Amino acid sequence: MTSRSITDPARFAKVLRETVVLPIGLIVLAALVQTAIIVELFAVVGWYNHSGTIIARMHECEKRFVSMEIGWRKNLLRRDAAYPETLAQERAELTAALRNLQQQVSDNPEQVRMVQEVMRACDAWGDFVVGTFEPSGLPVAQSLPVSVRERNFVVQRGVHAAVEQFVDREERVRAARYAQVHHMEWAALAGGVAICLTLAFGVGWHVWRQLAALSHVYETSLEIIAAKNAELEISRNRLGDQKEWFRVILASIGDGVIVTDRRMVVQFLNGTAEKMAGRDRREILQKDFHATYRLTHLGTGSPARQGIENALVRNEVVPLSNLTLARQGREPLAVDATAAPITDVGGLVQGLVLVFRDATARHEAERAQRNYAADLEKQVEERTYSLQRALVEMQSFSYTISHDLRSPLRAMQGYAVAILEDDPNLSDDTRRYLERIRLAAERLDKLIRDLLDYSRISFLDPATEAIDLEALIDEILEQYGNLRAPGIHITVEKPLLPVQGRQITLVQVLSNLLSNAAKFVRPGEEARIRVYTREVKQSPRPSTPLPALAPGGSPNPADTSVVARVLKPDGQTSEEIRDEPQAAPPTHVRICVQDNGIGIAPDDLAKIFGMFVQAGPGQKYGGTGVGLAIVKKAAEGMGGTVGVESLQGSGSTFWVELPRAASKPAAPAATGKA
Repeated sequence: MTSRSITDPARFAKVLRETVVLPIGLIVLAALVQTAIIVELFAVVGWYNHSGTIIARMHECEKRFVSMEIGWRKNLLRRDAAYPETLAQERAELTAALRNLQQQVSDNPEQVRMVQEVMRACDAWGDFVVGTFEPSGLPVAQSLPVSVRERNFVVQRGVHAAVEQFVDREERVRAARYAQVHHMEWAALAGGVAICLTLAFGVGWHVWRQLAALSHVYETSLEIIAAKNAELEISRNRLGDQKEWFRVILASIGDGVIVTDRRMVVQFLNGTAEKMAGRDRREILQKDFHATYRLTHLGTGSPARQGIENALVRNEVVPLSNLTLARQGREPLAVDATAAPITDVGGLVQGLVLVFRDATARHEAERAQRNYAADLEKQVEERTYSLQRALVEMQSFSYTISHDLRSPLRAMQGYAVAILEDDPNLSDDTRRYLERIRLAAERLDKLIRDLLDYSRISFLDPATEAIDLEALIDEILEQYGNLRAPGIHITVEKPLLPVQGRQITLVQVLSNLLSNAAKFVRPGEEARIRVYTREVKQSPRPSTPLPALAPGGSPNPADTSVVARVLKPDGQTSEEIRDEPQAAPPTHVRICVQDNGIGIAPDDLAKIFGMFVQAGPGQKYGGTGVGLAIVKKAAEGMGGTVGVESLQGSGSTFWVELPRAASKPAAPAATGKA
């Protein structure tokens, strides 16, 4: 049994209740039982007395009948003419008395029947007497015949016999009730004695048991109190040890710790706080905190008193930084402080705990960091200036290449064409060589233009705008004549979703994709191109602007940012090649260019967007291998991605994914060929 269950006041009260209330309850119950027996006894006595009353009433009725008989006999001698009325009145009174008696024995059907027989016998005698009168009401004669007297005798005996039978039965009932009364008297006496003995034994045993329990509880409580006192003494000793331990900890801690009451009077401080103040602790304890620790804000010099006392007012922890602590006879100390309220069980603020930390090292580090940031900013400005100069030089170099390299090529191409057109006597070998010169110059010129376009993408303004793709596609189809050549069928599935990008860059991207789709078809087959858009989740952004080139000029598949999906001949789709996991809401638009061309081999998909790459059979179709690299770099410059889905021999679908325009795009401005 736990100490709680033994010493619980509720249990002690329960024992007291059982000691007092239960015996009282048993006594009351015994009294109720005895009272019920006595009440029953009184009831039986009442029925006994009732039987005596019934017998007396029946004897009264018999006396009435005898009085009527005597009156009748007297009337035979007197011959009173008014006697019939007197007889009728007496008969009515007798009948009323018998009816009353019948009501009193109504609980006994046999007695009711006997009362009714008495009433019939009395009525029969009355009718007999009335028959002895003349019409005038006088008796027929003073001396009745023998037959009449015999008849009278028989009728009277019937009445007396009925009365005697009723009285005899009621006497038997009375005797039975008397025996019952006598029996109940002995039962009440015996029951009372038995109840008293049982009650005395039970109550005595119960009281003894409860007093024993109370004694045990009391003794156990004394033992528990003694044990609790011992535990309390141990706890008091431990508390003293802990107080000493905390005092040692607070004295050894590197931060200054000060405890004040609600009036900001110092109640405790550790050694660090004493050293920070530069005073003896006796000059600080029981003194106003602000009088000893004069704190001001670094830079402004304003007092920090309000900030500290806010912890008292708001009942919350208040951090304070960049403070200066004035010290007697010494240089001010840079500190950081924290003021935390001390609350009681009810949540009322009783004081403050203030922790001070020397912030000299932090301020020196911040000063060094500011100096380093200034030096770093200066270096960034110098390098930015250098990069800007390099960029200007790169642009100048690009223009120089565009002019100085392309001019000789145009001259070579022009001279070769002039010779071919002006001299009809050239041999077949000479014509073949001149044609090769022309085609090589033309290819080199296109390569220079593609390289210039590729480098120029980096110099474009990064700002984007909402673009109406439908109008832009119509403009490209109108301006690029090679897309309107016979055998090229381009289907634009409208409506096309608007995107966010740069219009001149997007013209370059879509024209390259459409030109490739129109070029890379099987000989003798018409090009069928389908352009459409759909809303998708954002595909992974590339981690580098361009894939790294492996030896030989091909891109390293491990570094590429192209998202590709390969369709196998059995209709299944291979795993996509991605450099980052899918993670974006569906707020992008995928512009798809689908063709029925020669397709791309699975091994070439990962490197198809690299510089100078012409995959598989596509090499015999010509080109510089820079067009798709331009598409990729331009898309990434607009915050998008590119990809391809292809099955070799069954066409390809190139796509560019750009952010969807948030607003309705304006009509596109006129653009030339890029």
